[in-house]
Amino acid sequence: KRFNKNRIFRLIHYADKISRQEIADILQLSLPTVNQNLKLLLEKNLIDFVGNFESTGGRKAQAITVNGMSKCAVSVNLSDAGIKVSLVDLKGEIVFSEDAVYSESIAQLVKDVIFRNNVADEDVLGVGITIPGIFDNDNKTMVFSPTMGIRNYPIAELTKAIPYTCRATNITRAN
Repeated sequence: KRFNKNRIFRLIHYADKISRQEIADILQLSLPTVNQNLKLLLEKNLIDFVGNFESTGGRKAQAITVNGMSKCAVSVNLSDAGIKVSLVDLKGEIVFSEDAVYSESIAQLVKDVIFRNNVADEDVLGVGITIPGIFDNDNKTMVFSPTMGIRNYPIAELTKAIPYTCRATNITRAN
């Protein structure tokens, strides 16, 4: 059951807008199965019905899309130039972005972005932090970041005050 729900959600996400019949045809599922899963996704506020498609001779099909702001993530990009904090919706769209200086707490920046955009804590999927440099094998220590002058810095120091699941990763800047 969960497998079909996930397949349907991924298809809606990929298609941007799609009808029930198209979901059934593409995934080779019955309309009752599609309807049951759409009901579950709607109850979780993950999808929206956004009008109708043009008629092809019968009743107009409802257009189904992902509710982008039902869940979100926070992106924190650290560089030698400063900090960029962005709020990214479920569709992968940046809905808010701001630059900050290093004198501000990363945890406070994350909390501020979430608060200013009226996002409930339970709707935050997590926080991704990108840092230019070399990590250890477990991504727990920034071994070396030449552009930021960092050596052997524990990532937990960046994330300990952030009340959401965090993941740090290396980012390579293009010249």
